[in-house]
Amino acid sequence: MTKSTTGSDNLKDVSLTLNGRILSSLLEISQCTNVTINFHAAGPAVTQLDPEIRNLKLDLVSGCEPGVFIFAPRPPSAEGLGLAQISVKLIEKEYVFVDGQGRVDTELMISSGGKIAEQYKIEMVKDGGKDRWRMEAIEKKDGEIPILSANRP
Repeated sequence: MTKSTTGSDNLKDVSLTLNGRILSSLLEISQCTNVTINFHAAGPAVTQLDPEIRNLKLDLVSGCEPGVFIFAPRPPSAEGLGLAQISVKLIEKEYVFVDGQGRVDTELMISSGGKIAEQYKIEMVKDGGKDRWRMEAIEKKDGEIPILSANRP
């Protein structure tokens, strides 16, 4: 555990099952390789994905709604920063956010409207029975503090 958030870091070749609600509503994942997290209760409101992460699978069982994902898309590098092969599975459908080479999904890139940022927010949009994912740049103001759309005045 890290600070006041629930965190997973430096995990390798691990499968976790979370049966309870994360009280802080924030799950921070960093420096993990070959990790699967199975959510059998409400997923966290925010899941922050910090480099370096390689092969992360988040599996939300039936009834678990996905929260918001925050990430900084950087391809894998020799310096140890970067994200590769990150996916979320809802019931029987798997969504790949980042492929094995660190490329962000094309539909996510299109949904961001071409805005370039250091960090992005990914959230599911329910649209008449057709669920889709949307990526949005996180704006930073005054002292580099991220401003999520929900917090805008």
